[in-house]
Amino acid sequence: MFLVKFIIVLVIVGLIMTAIEMGIRKVFKIDKRDKKRSRYMNKFHRWGEIILLVVMVISYSLFSSQFPESKWLQVWIILFFLILELFRAGMEWKFAAQKREYIIHLFFCLVLLVFAIIAFKTMWLEQIFGF
Repeated sequence: MFLVKFIIVLVIVGLIMTAIEMGIRKVFKIDKRDKKRSRYMNKFHRWGEIILLVVMVISYSLFSSQFPESKWLQVWIILFFLILELFRAGMEWKFAAQKREYIIHLFFCLVLLVFAIIAFKTMWLEQIFGF
């Protein structure tokens, strides 16, 4: 049941982030990224993301095997994507041809931070008050 709820939350977050991206592109007049262009700025960016993904998968599998019913897994996943978006924003700010593309990633970080706070507060209230 936990997994179903978590997948529903991820779908909702994905839809919200897509709407935010469309709004930010319109407000800041940021052109859509060319599909032909690679999503990585350089080799450091590519390997940095690969290393972050490997670390996330390994730490998630170790943590979930130790604590299979832990709700901290939600917070860990959200914080991981926050770190990944911050890394992307830094790479885009430093190396992108379109210098304003990083603004979208920074807004994604803000949204993910809000969701992490909500997830943490919800767990905290549940543990104390039994909600």
